[in-house]
Parts: sequence; C-alpha cells; structure tokens
Amino acid sequence: MADTSQAEQPPPAEPQTNGIDLDEEDKNKLRPADIDADMREMERRKRVEMIMNSRLFREELERIIEVQMKDGGGPAGLLQQISDMMGVQGGRLHSGHMFKSSNCVVPINDIRGVESMGYAKGEKILRCKLAAVYRLMDLYGWTQGIYNQISARLNQDQEHFLVNPFGMLYHEITASSLVKIDMQGSVVEQGTTNFGINVAGFMLHSAIHAARPDIKCIIHIHTPSVLAVSSLKCGLLPLCQEAIVIGEVSQHPYLGGLFEPEEREKIARNLGPMNKVMFLANHGAVCCGETVEEAFFNVYNTVLACETQVIS
Repeated sequence: MADTSQAEQPPPAEPQTNGIDLDEEDKNKLRPADIDADMREMERRKRVEMIMNSRLFREELERIIEVQMKDGGGPAGLLQQISDMMGVQGGRLHSGHMFKSSNCVVPINDIRGVESMGYAKGEKILRCKLAAVYRLMDLYGWTQGIYNQISARLNQDQEHFLVNPFGMLYHEITASSLVKIDMQGSVVEQGTTNFGINVAGFMLHSAIHAARPDIKCIIHIHTPSVLAVSSLKCGLLPLCQEAIVIGEVSQHPYLGGLFEPEEREKIARNLGPMNKVMFLANHGAVCCGETVEEAFFNVYNTVLACETQVIS
C-alpha cells in the first residue's frame, strides 16, 4: 500500500488569538467546521492504514479466515471475529445489520474542499438543505420508493431547479447527487450519478414554479392518509391545529399528464396566487414554500392533519 500520509500538506492557517497564548486543545476548538472534519478524516485514515500495515493484524486475519474455511463457518461468525479483533463496539460488522441504513449512513454534505468551488454562491447550502429534506421524508416513512419528487428553485433568472435522480432512494440522496435542470426538465448538470430525472413527474412542479415565482420549494406527497383526504369531496376539514396553520388549501381534479398547456394553466389557476398546499384528486398533495424549511413545515402539518381526519 502506498504511503500517502507523508504527502506534503499546506500548513493550516493559524487561528486569530489576539495575542493570547493557547494550548493545542484550544487551537483545535477554533478550527472551522470543514477543516476540523477534514482533520478528523485524516486521523481516521492514518489509524486504518496503520492497522492494515500491521504484520500482526494480517497474520491474525489470515488465521481467522483459515479456521473459518476449515470449520465451514458462515460469514456471520467471520465478521463477528473480525469486529472483535478490531474492537468494533456492538458487533457493527454482523451480517444481519451491516446493510441497514442505521449502521451505514451516507453523509448528506459530500461537497467539500476544492469540489465546493465549482458551485455558485449559495448552491451548496441549498443542495444540503434539499438533500436533508429527502432524508427527513424517508425517516418519517413518507416515501414511495424512487417515485415522487422534491424540487427547489436554484436560480430565479436562469430558472434552474434541483431534483432527485430518478433511480435513487430517498435515503441515498446527497448534496452532490442532485440533478440541476431547467423549466422543461432538460438536464443542465448531471450531478454525481448517471441517472436521469422523472420528466413526467417534474411537469407538475414546473407548472407551479412557472406560475408562482414566490415558491422556491415543492414537495409532492401521496401517503395513504393524504390520498384518502384528496379523494373526499369535502377535502381537508379544520379538525385540528395542523389543518389550520397551513392556511387555505386548494383542490385540483388531477387527470394525469401535465404536458398540455391547458392542464398546466388549470393547475396554476386552482392553486391561486397565495395558497401553498393543493390537493390533487386521488393523487395526494403538493406542499409549497418560499423556503425549503417552509415547504417541509407545510408537508409535515398536512400529513398530520390528514391522519387526524382519517382516524376521527
């Protein structure tokens, strides 16, 4: 294994201390978050490299594998012995748990260092916020596999938007994997995957974005309770405070594809100039916001309001 730990690294900038002498621990506390994270990652890699270059570790690993092959033991026993040897707490390498998302969480912010310089001002933050909403939707169980979309307006002048790659689950979305597209759904920047986008699904978002420049984020959701309320003639009833805080809601007789200009105009007209939640007949709801945070606030309260109405 090539020794990369000796590669020359530029010395980190000394923190401003106003002439006060600080020990090493105090200096570490003054590091910016990104630099501190990079330093921790470097230390982790050094520890891994030290373990992998250890002769005793290799000999012990070879012995364990040889014994397992001779005894016919399964992968669970092998992984458990390796985790015990490495001191991994809680048996995290156990085969029954190693693929669960709770033990292997992909970082949301995977844009760091030189890579972040390739994004326009504010784009990195918006990407992180939007990816975080995808993760929240997954945690709450409000997803339908790879389907549905959450879109965010990135640029008012160029009308660019960020959406999820069509093929990734919500818990896999990261800041860099989001795809930048235009109003027609054409890809402007691919992101870090080779997936395309759900153009038909984005037509609903683009119709709203085009009619309402004030809206920056749109979340489409159709959980069972939201679907149930969207199919009722009475719509959402004011039965709880969650149904009140989202304000007046709109209704639209959803018929399917939105490629026709007439249908897109109906969407805009039914949403109106002020409302930010619209139920689509038998197709859930769209929850909008002037910020990503407001859009999630509206979807959170919409789901709770629908669940309250369904069980009442």
